Amino acid sequence: MSLACERIACKRPNVNGFLQTTGVLIRAILLIALFLAAVLAGAAERDKVGGTEAARITVHITEPSANSEIEYARVDVRGKLESNVPIKRVFSGGNLASISKNEFVVRNVVLQPGTNVITVMAEESSGTFVTNSLTVIGKGEDNKLRDPVRLRCGTQVGFSPLEVEFSVDTDLPGPIENVLWDFDGDGLPDLETKVLQAVKYTYVAGSYAPVVTVRTKNGEYSSIGGFNLNPWVMWKDMPMIYVEERPKQTGVIAVSDPVDIEVGTNGSVYVLSRSTATLTEFDINGKPVRSLDKLGSAPHGFTVDSHKNVYVALTDDNQVIKLKPTENSFELDLSFGKTGRLGNKDKSAGAANEQFNKPYDIALNWHSTVIYVSDSQNHRIQAFKNDGTFLGITKMGINLGEKVRPRGLARNSGGLVTVDADQNRLLTIYTSVMDGERYSGGMITDVIGQKGSLPGQFTRPHNVGSRGGDAIYVADTGNDRIQKLDRERGAPVWMISKELGLKQPEAVFVPENLLEERIYIADTGNNRIVIAHVPRGDPALVWKQMLDALIKQRDQEKALGYFTSEASEKYRQAIQEIGLEAFIEDMRDIKGIVPVEIDDNTAEYRFDYEIENHILTFPIHFYKERGQWRIQEF
Repeated sequence: MSLACERIACKRPNVNGFLQTTGVLIRAILLIALFLAAVLAGAAERDKVGGTEAARITVHITEPSANSEIEYARVDVRGKLESNVPIKRVFSGGNLASISKNEFVVRNVVLQPGTNVITVMAEESSGTFVTNSLTVIGKGEDNKLRDPVRLRCGTQVGFSPLEVEFSVDTDLPGPIENVLWDFDGDGLPDLETKVLQAVKYTYVAGSYAPVVTVRTKNGEYSSIGGFNLNPWVMWKDMPMIYVEERPKQTGVIAVSDPVDIEVGTNGSVYVLSRSTATLTEFDINGKPVRSLDKLGSAPHGFTVDSHKNVYVALTDDNQVIKLKPTENSFELDLSFGKTGRLGNKDKSAGAANEQFNKPYDIALNWHSTVIYVSDSQNHRIQAFKNDGTFLGITKMGINLGEKVRPRGLARNSGGLVTVDADQNRLLTIYTSVMDGERYSGGMITDVIGQKGSLPGQFTRPHNVGSRGGDAIYVADTGNDRIQKLDRERGAPVWMISKELGLKQPEAVFVPENLLEERIYIADTGNNRIVIAHVPRGDPALVWKQMLDALIKQRDQEKALGYFTSEASEKYRQAIQEIGLEAFIEDMRDIKGIVPVEIDDNTAEYRFDYEIENHILTFPIHFYKERGQWRIQEF
């Protein structure tokens, strides 16, 4: 049981009433001891001679046949179960089975050329395992096994409702008996057809791993997909569908030719206009607070530090300047680089340290002590202390065998990410600065994207942003859109374009916000700043639905359906130990939950609970499982 459940249970007199005056911790320990004793006693009772019937599970494999020759790299394994105790799970090759009554099927058990031993394992609720095995022969031409079924799909990223068209390629002999389509990957067919044909399916918000199963007289074969696959295997060509709620526009600020944007810690919006060389700060209501024009020639990028100082890249002047705020404007900070500027005084290009050739953008480290400048025509990134002292250089393209012109620049948890506009891609860069004093350069650690208009591809990208280190946002200018990418995989999460009527957007900024994903876009072609947010769903609604099912409907299984698949079994056991009515009564005492942090896939809330006249605060952890918020622990 979770710690919170133990504490809730321990305060109840029907569990250990005589200990009410001792303390929560002692009672929690005793409750765990009682639980373990009950499990051990139950096991002993099942095993003793002449006692209750011993636990018994039998696993029968019905497909494929023992010693059969299979020329495919994967096969579905079917079978039947006989058991007088609840079965927790069945799996083979790390893939979980779908179970219906006393039958099971494990999709995509991997085969190798030669002899293969297929082992199916069944686990009962107490943790006992029963296995059954058979041998098959992987036999193919040139000692290679074929891919039996491949599922093709169109758009894999979008906003709800998203219609996706599927088609299937097979390499199977003999007539097809039927085709089973599992559009969400939960192991349950959503559609059955008699022939291979293109089909369409409309998705709502969530994440999905579609799979198609083709049955012939020689057996059953599936495409790579479904959420039951072994998570430790790197499955290639596995289609995933990511669908988000549609973005909602919340504000617009008219600005001529905006090329970069940033939001300060107080919510102020800073905008750089290229054609007028103007920096403007707006308040949270879109009203101008301070502004300075005629900054220099063709400014492209800037950043704001925690003290509201602004660093601007004057691209055609080959300079970087530092501005500090005044009452209604900005002025040069003359302590920066001695004159308020870095670069040659005559604005000429140079390749030495502290010189620039078309500086494009600027980023800060997490503590605002180091600034990074994308020195695009010198194919490098220069690092400086925030007073202008030179620290070092990252030369771009060394380990790619080519020169790179870095443009848009942003920090992330691993260092920096920059736009390589010439190659229509992003580069992530590891950087190292020791105490803001010594700079050890950097190296390219990842390459993301290529030219194109598909999700994860780019056409003339200009700038990049990062939120909390867990996502990358790209101004995909030539495709008239903003893309969000998962930082770990570089995979597309969503794309915004026609939903907000964007035209050649050149910059995007997503400020740190624990509760929502608010997006600021420099919609350059439309001469405006667009403010929008993408709804993440409401974890609190899942909590309410769980309470309704539990308290109002007295439906334990429905309530457990709002937990993650892993947590549901844990809380089922907790309810069994405490008793359903006692658990319901305790849950009634939780008056409300308060959000602490909401991210793309995780969320934390808290609630206050009174135990013996003491108010204790407990966390609730939520997790997005298959794109839906579920309760992980409380």
